[in-house]
Amino acid sequence: MHIIRKLTVGMLAALLGAAAVRAEVALEATANRQRIYIGESFILQVKISGADQPVEPDVSGIADAAVRLLDSREYSNFSFTIINGRMVREGFSGRVVSYEVTPRRAGVFRAGPVALEADGRRLEAAGPEVTVTDITPQDEVQLAVEASRETVLADEPFTVRLRLRIRALTGRFAEVDPLFPDNPPRLQAPFLDNNPIAGLRGPSMQDVLRRLLARHDNQPGVNINEYTLADDPFSFRGFFEAFGQPRRARFVLPRRMVEVDGQPYFEYQLELQYTPEEEGDYVFGPATFKGSIPVSVDDAGNASGRDIFAVGRAVTVRVVPPPEAGRPASFTGTLGTNLQAAASLDCLTCNAGDPVRLTLTVTGHLRFDRMLPPRLETQTNLLENFSVYDQTVQTFADSPTQRRFVYTIRPRRAGMLEVPPLELAYYDTAARAYAVRRTAPVPLDVRPGAEVTAEQIISATTAVNGIQPEVPDTELTPAPPWLTASGAGSVNLFGRPRLWIVVLAGPAGYILVLAVQQYFAWRRRTASVRRRRRVLTAARRRLRRLQRSGAAAGEPGAICDMIRAVLAARFEVNTAALTPKELGEMLPRIKLPAPDVKMLASIYQRHFDAAYGGAAAASGGIADADLRRDCRELERILAGRVS
Repeated sequence: MHIIRKLTVGMLAALLGAAAVRAEVALEATANRQRIYIGESFILQVKISGADQPVEPDVSGIADAAVRLLDSREYSNFSFTIINGRMVREGFSGRVVSYEVTPRRAGVFRAGPVALEADGRRLEAAGPEVTVTDITPQDEVQLAVEASRETVLADEPFTVRLRLRIRALTGRFAEVDPLFPDNPPRLQAPFLDNNPIAGLRGPSMQDVLRRLLARHDNQPGVNINEYTLADDPFSFRGFFEAFGQPRRARFVLPRRMVEVDGQPYFEYQLELQYTPEEEGDYVFGPATFKGSIPVSVDDAGNASGRDIFAVGRAVTVRVVPPPEAGRPASFTGTLGTNLQAAASLDCLTCNAGDPVRLTLTVTGHLRFDRMLPPRLETQTNLLENFSVYDQTVQTFADSPTQRRFVYTIRPRRAGMLEVPPLELAYYDTAARAYAVRRTAPVPLDVRPGAEVTAEQIISATTAVNGIQPEVPDTELTPAPPWLTASGAGSVNLFGRPRLWIVVLAGPAGYILVLAVQQYFAWRRRTASVRRRRRVLTAARRRLRRLQRSGAAAGEPGAICDMIRAVLAARFEVNTAALTPKELGEMLPRIKLPAPDVKMLASIYQRHFDAAYGGAAAASGGIADADLRRDCRELERILAGRVS
C-alpha cells in the first residue's frame, strides 16, 4: 500500500506539472507558389499552434494586394519515428487559416507582416516573398486556365479547361484558322506533361493528345510542351531528322467561333477531368503562348505575322475536408453518398457478464479509407446496460462498398435487453451536408450469471493438471542408420570437371553482372556531359550559318532559342519560357568571366525584344552587322565551354 500511495502521488504530480507547462504559441506563414504573373493569386497559409482559444491572425499589414479569407479550421497531422530507441513525434497540431492573395504590382512581393494577439502578447511573422512578373498587354491572343470548382472534397470530380482565343482574320480569310501551318506556336503548361499529379486521379495526357495529333503537315495546329514525334528513320524525313532535332508534335484542338467585345475570335479548348484522392492545394498553370500568328493578308494571299507572348493565369483547386460547422459528434471521417448501417449480435441469449460480439455493417458509396471505427463509448444509450470495449474492434473490408466493424460488449444485468439504435454520421457529397443514420434495435435475452465457488475452481484446476499424456515407446525409438553392402568409401570431388563448372559459374556471373552495372552507371553519369557537348556543337554550327547568311535567313528569336538550348543542357531545366529577368538570375551560376556574363545577358535582351515586340522590334529589328557581331561573340563564349 505504501508503494501504491507513492506511485499515485508521483503520477498526480507529473500530470499537474504537464498541465502547468503550456506549449508556446507559434505563428508561421507560407505561400504555395514562389513565382506568379501579375493578376495571378497564391494561397497564404497561416499556421497557429499552442493557442488555448481559436484566434484569427491580423493580415492588414499586407499592402498592394487583394486579400480574401478562404477558410479557418483545426488541423492535426503527426507521424512517429523511432530514432536510437527513442520515439520522436513530428508534425503540426493547431489552426490553419488560408487566404487568397492577389498582388497589384510586379516585382518582389512580401506577403506580410502577419500578426497575432494571443495570451496577452503580440506575435509577428515577416511573411513569404513571391516574385510577380509583368505581362505586356495585347489583344490578338487570349489565354486562360479555368476550373469548374474552386473548392472540392475528396472523390469529388472537377474539370480543368485550357482556353485559347486568337483573333480571326478579316475579309475572305475570316473562316481560316489564324495559324501558320509551317510555323505553329507553342503552348506551355506544366499540367499538360505526361506525369501523374500526386493526390489526383487524372487522364493519361499521352492518350488525350494522341487523339488530337494533326493528320497532315498542312493542317494548322499548335505545339504543346516538349512533345515530339518518332518518325521512321528509313523515311525521307526521318533520315535527315535523325541527325538533328526531333520533329515537334502538332496538335489540333477543338475550336469554335466566339465574339469578344465585338471582335471575332477562334476559340480552342482542351478539357481535363480530375478526381482528388488527397486533401491539398493543386495549382494548374500558368500557361504560356509563344509564337507567330497571321494578323493581315493582302489580296495576293500573302500573310503578315506578328510574334506574340501571352500568359494564362494559373488557378488553384483546393481539396478541403468537410466543414467544422454543424459536424455531429458521431462523425466517423467518411464522406460519400447513400450510407446504410445495420447492427447484429452473435447470439440471441447469454448470461450476464458474458462477452457478446456486436457487428456493425456499413454500406454505401463512401471513402472507407478515411473512415474510423465508430466509437461506441460515445453512444450514451448503449452504456446504460452494456460495457463497451472500443479497443477490441476489428475491421473487415468485405467489398469496395462495405465494411464490417466487430466489437466486444458485455451485458451488465439480466433481463430482456436490447442494443439501442446506434448513430453514425457522414458527410453527404451530393447534398453537401452532414447526414445521420441510425441502426435498428437488436433484442438480447440476458439470464442471471451462474456463481462459481472457490472449491469448483480449485478442483477443476487440479483435474486438468493431473492429466499425464501417454506416449507409446515406439514413437520415441530412434531410426537405425542405413548402409549399403559395400560400406563407406572416399570420393575425389576435385577430379570432376562438372563440379568445377558449377563452382566457378557463380563468381563469373557475379563479375559479369557487376561489369554491366558499372557500364550503365557510367552511361548515366556522363549522359548530361555528352548531351551538353552535342548542344554546344549544334549551337556553334548554327552560329556560323547565321554569320554567313545574315538576318534574312534567320528566324525571329533564333539567338534566344540557341541560348535557351545551351542553358537547358547545362542546368537540365525547362528554359522554353525564359525571360531576360530570369536569365539574369541564372547567369551568376555559370562559371564565366564577368564581361562574358554581361555580354550574354545583353545579347539575349536585344534579341528577345526583337522577337517579342520590345525596343529592338520598334526600331526595325536586328541589322545584319549587329547579328554577325552577336554571333561572333556567342561563338567566342561557347568556345570556352559554358560550364
